[in-house]
Amino acid sequence: RNKDQEAEVLNWIFEVLGEKVPSGQYEDILKDGVILCKLINKMAPGSVKKIQERGTNFQLMENVQRFQAAIKKYGTQKHPEYTGPSLGPKMADKNERTFTEEQL
Repeated sequence: RNKDQEAEVLNWIFEVLGEKVPSGQYEDILKDGVILCKLINKMAPGSVKKIQERGTNFQLMENVQRFQAAIKKYGTQKHPEYTGPSLGPKMADKNERTFTEEQL
């Protein structure tokens, strides 16, 4: 990871939001999706109707999903060469099975 890039991203996000960058680790600041939802709402008002500020990890994960849906509508596309981690739940891989009559 590149700490300078992380700091640059956080500085840009909070400059857009008009807020001070909070102390803490990059991933801890962004992991619940609250800041990301606020960012897209600042750029495209009303993009995320409900931001879950508190709750279980599952409830907070919904913020990330709402953010992802909002940035798609905004026109952001995944870079074709990006191979890093994705936000949100991992999609299952195809797992075809074949059975003989005897096994059934």
